[in-house]
Amino acid sequence: MKIMKYPLLVALYFFVLPTLAEDSFSIYLVRHAEKQAVQDDPKLTPCGQLRAEQIATMLEHTQIKHVYSTAYQRTMATAAPFAKQQQLAIQEYRNLYQIQVSDQGKTLTLFTQPLICQ
Repeated sequence: MKIMKYPLLVALYFFVLPTLAEDSFSIYLVRHAEKQAVQDDPKLTPCGQLRAEQIATMLEHTQIKHVYSTAYQRTMATAAPFAKQQQLAIQEYRNLYQIQVSDQGKTLTLFTQPLICQ
């Protein structure tokens, strides 16, 4: 009886997995590249501009269909090389709540849109 279980699992794997794969997708999260040391809305440094180009090269063979960014210069400039390469418009999002969580000197900042109930 044990021998029959494994071929059945293998058969299920090959028939079910492609169905699941059709509905799957990937989300790529990219933090902005190196920014200038100014207070309000800094631009990227030359190193940050190079990193943005490297990110575009690294992601060029993905099948990304949408690019989202906040309106900050550093985030737009990080997304711009990839968006241009793929001929995609950068979709700006606003009205974000910022949540900061700190642990042992490291801070994670999460952005979320406000919940709108109608």
